[in-house]
Amino acid sequence: MIPSAARLIEPSFWTQTLEDRMAEFAQIRELGAVLPIEVVNPLAGDVAETFYALPRFDEVVQVSKNPDKFCSGRGATSVFDLPMEMLEFFGGFINMDNPRHANQRRIVAYSFTPLELQGVLKSVESICTEVIDGFCEQGEVDLVEALSQPFPLLIICDMMGIPRSEFKTVLDATNVILSGGDPEFVGEGGGIEAFINAGMSLATLMGELIEERRINPTDDLTSKLVHNQLPEITTVHWHGLILPNQMDGPAYVTQAPIQPGGSYSYAFTAIQHGTYFYHPHAKPDRTQSLGLYGALIIDPADPAAEVKADHEYVVQLQEWLLREGLTFIGTNNNDIHPMHIHGGPFQVVAVDGETLAPAQRYMADTVLVGPGQRFDVVWLARRPGKWLIHCHIPHHTSNNNVETRGGGGLLAVIDVK
Repeated sequence: MIPSAARLIEPSFWTQTLEDRMAEFAQIRELGAVLPIEVVNPLAGDVAETFYALPRFDEVVQVSKNPDKFCSGRGATSVFDLPMEMLEFFGGFINMDNPRHANQRRIVAYSFTPLELQGVLKSVESICTEVIDGFCEQGEVDLVEALSQPFPLLIICDMMGIPRSEFKTVLDATNVILSGGDPEFVGEGGGIEAFINAGMSLATLMGELIEERRINPTDDLTSKLVHNQLPEITTVHWHGLILPNQMDGPAYVTQAPIQPGGSYSYAFTAIQHGTYFYHPHAKPDRTQSLGLYGALIIDPADPAAEVKADHEYVVQLQEWLLREGLTFIGTNNNDIHPMHIHGGPFQVVAVDGETLAPAQRYMADTVLVGPGQRFDVVWLARRPGKWLIHCHIPHHTSNNNVETRGGGGLLAVIDVK
């Protein structure tokens, strides 16, 4: 047999024994590092398209380390680029690029720590017993249908809080989505419509479950996007963001406070970019004073809209947070702080998360930062040395005269080499 890269998309290649498949794959690797393969795309009206297979390890590593050039967000698990409506249904982590990929992973990672997984161990053991006892009573069974299909899916449904009554809905939909177009699951001529219908079925189910959990949160993964480990009530307010009212966070106004050990599901799409922050809206005078807040820096969807700077730092008044321009956030201040930088003026490029048009930007060496305000400024390091950034109210610089050797209150040093 003459080796051909086109064999990689033929089912018969993958149904060979492992020994035969690896032997043929070794021959295909010798054809080159990047192999063009022509294939018919049923999603584009049976148009012939060319994709490229990388059969060698070094090239796969190079692609994996260059996400700016090689994206996953158009369908990493599909030979073809998928329509956006399909990606929204079938995306998953694998079919996402950063920052969305990282954000989504962070949301669910909390539920997969060793401690959290220990909490679901009893559920896994119970499901295992249930599934095995079930097919043992039947005698001879198809092991895929009796064990491989239901066991992992029942565990996932249990973790997500999906009721058993909806298990068949999830099973049927996932069989279609993972079928690769197998007529056994999508039917003859099912095509893209079968995939869309399966995705809509899951999206509808999860939409209903999320709404129910907002009213009656439990301890499942769907409810655990925010978990309160404080000894007192809390909420999260997303300062300056446009979002659904029920996501805004004021305790007793838009939601019940999150009780100690309790959870609340915050879910919204960020439609702005810029400098924002989050803080509690339950007992804010106490909990913010104790440091319960943080910066929320949202990158623009279009990188061209970002104001470029060589280094980025975020200064939160009452707290200092290092990040990779320079940003002032009046997170928990009761006063208006005149924030000043030594060594020359800076350019104010954004106020309260809103990027100023180039004609609106202005030069200054001091900005008045009120409670809740944010300023993004670009400061040019004109000379080497140690340049101060500080509040220009003298007793704020000196910690009410406690610091006498250079200051130490609302003050930091920019060390320019």
